[in-house]
Amino acid sequence: MRQPYLKKMRTIGASAVCMVDGNYVRSHLNREFCNFGQHCNFSFIPKNELWVEKESAPGEALFY
Repeated sequence: MRQPYLKKMRTIGASAVCMVDGNYVRSHLNREFCNFGQHCNFSFIPKNELWVEKESAPGEALFY
């Protein structure tokens, strides 16, 4: 898997939920990236993906 991807978490419908390295995204793609994002907010995210930053607390990603 290439940066910023860490792992594919699950698929919801036609969309993949991917865990990404948030520090990499902020330093190489867009410093405004927070804990999650999708194509309508960030054009560099593929249309069929939802990006979630690696969790700092277990279970945190469920809220996104």
